[in-house]
Amino acid sequence: MLKDTVDYPMIGIVVEEDQYRSFSAPILQIYKDMMLENRPILRSSQTQVLVDVMAESDAILFGTNSVRALRSYGEKFVQLPSKELDEQDAFSVPAYLIHHQRSANSAAHQWMQEILIEELTELLR
Repeated sequence: MLKDTVDYPMIGIVVEEDQYRSFSAPILQIYKDMMLENRPILRSSQTQVLVDVMAESDAILFGTNSVRALRSYGEKFVQLPSKELDEQDAFSVPAYLIHHQRSANSAAHQWMQEILIEELTELLR
């Protein structure tokens, strides 16, 4: 169960987005609701960095369900069966596609953006 994870160091994904809104990982709220204290020892926006740290240590990475679908990471992530982590709107994480303003009028960038949105939408279903 989720309480068994508290004894392990936790690493976390930093979500960057252009709106400069505060974002906190849903798992931190779940821990708080359970009156448990567990803060990430490392945070990064680079998924590969976190996966490498996780693979070489006993750290736990709480990621989105879509990460399991990626071929390069799939075997490193397991489903944590827990009623606390069931799909709930309160714990949903918004996803953002970040792009530079200078590429907003680029046909190639717009084409790639459409493909990414289609593929990610399919993965998140």
